[in-house]
Amino acid sequence: MKHVRRPELELDPIKEVSAEPTPTERRNMLIAAAEDFNRLHPPGPSEPQTAEEQVDEAIAAGIVSLAPQRAHSSASPEEESDDFDWDNPDEESIVLRDQRATAAYRNKGGELIIRQRAGWNDEHDAFIFVSPENEIAFLENLAKRHRES
Repeated sequence: MKHVRRPELELDPIKEVSAEPTPTERRNMLIAAAEDFNRLHPPGPSEPQTAEEQVDEAIAAGIVSLAPQRAHSSASPEEESDDFDWDNPDEESIVLRDQRATAAYRNKGGELIIRQRAGWNDEHDAFIFVSPENEIAFLENLAKRHRES
């Protein structure tokens, strides 16, 4: 396979160049870049010796892809979301609101314990004790309220 070096590249002014390189063109560009890198930093004895091997290994490992790349917005995430409001209860993009850590376990008496970590202004964790005979009713009503909301 003959690789085209950069000085040999000439663009035909009449021929239109596609904006997105084909997978073969992308692979050839990666190989050319690896060859340039290898000239500056020769591979060690345990590394693949040719640029083709290096590119093929990187593709196989999922480090690089020959698939077309998505266009990225030129705006930073901060610029795109200047009007973002964390306190807006209708903001649908917030998937988790502030939440103290919550644990559920059984104590020695068999009760279901729901324990919530103390907040910055609380002295102690908060606890809910549910006796075994009330556990099903508690959980079913909790689920019912969740479905209705």
